[in-house]
Amino acid sequence: MTDDLADRIVRHYERHALAWDRDRQSSVRSGIWNDKSWHDRFIGRLVTGASVLDLGCGPGRPVAQHMTEQGLRVTGVDASPTMISLSNERLPGHEWIIADMRPSAWSALRRHPCLG
Repeated sequence: MTDDLADRIVRHYERHALAWDRDRQSSVRSGIWNDKSWHDRFIGRLVTGASVLDLGCGPGRPVAQHMTEQGLRVTGVDASPTMISLSNERLPGHEWIIADMRPSAWSALRRHPCLG
């Protein structure tokens, strides 16, 4: 992917962040969280208190919130400042990083089990 295309995708996510969040929260309130069983299997393999890197964390809910409710520490990474702001408002005791999650950015983020 060229940098230009990647930058356009990041701008697209940022432009639609609040609408995406409203839709996601509405779905979860309606009982629709299609990949929850996968997240539960992932969480079940970790010890309480483990640190998890959530790449593309979005707004922190439902995934990061669910992980914190299970006793995990979350470091969330998303290229959208709006998504990171929502995550920080919802789960202030965790680490939220505005960053590119393409492979060239991973070296600083390799200290955690990764969910992304």
